[in-house]
Amino acid sequence: MRRFRFGRHVSRELVILVGIGVVALVMVSGVGLPQLGRFLDLRRDTQRRQRDLQDLRALAQRLPFDVSQAHAEERFSQQFLETLERWAGAEHLHLSLKPQPVQQDGAMRRLVVELTVEATQEGVARFLDRLLTDPSVVVIDRCRLLPSGVKEAPMRAMLSVTKWVVQPG
Repeated sequence: MRRFRFGRHVSRELVILVGIGVVALVMVSGVGLPQLGRFLDLRRDTQRRQRDLQDLRALAQRLPFDVSQAHAEERFSQQFLETLERWAGAEHLHLSLKPQPVQQDGAMRRLVVELTVEATQEGVARFLDRLLTDPSVVVIDRCRLLPSGVKEAPMRAMLSVTKWVVQPG
């Protein structure tokens, strides 16, 4: 049987080609495969999110209420809360708010807000005066005045306030 002998030149090229092959294999397995896995994960996630978006769109079409109505209620409550915060800021009061969801009551909408005001006696009195003389329909359902125990704001007023507004149309 005849043996093949490679010359020095051929064996060096073979070693270089095997080395390049090993480096390419390491790069593909170390970099390419994880990136391929990441790509496939992102593709599955994108497809899932597209299905979820289609489901949400289908659900939105079956909703019994107008979304613009929900935005109007949100604006209604946001404007009132911002007004209360602005009044408290003008009087340098500490104010904490706990609004309830807007409720529909016939042709009227109402927003109930539980609030706590801490300030001096004069500051609390001015805040209550602004609240009661506001041209919008505001009802103070409950008012409790207590000492706060804080030197800078010795009085605490705990209120339950209802803001009423006529539903247009």
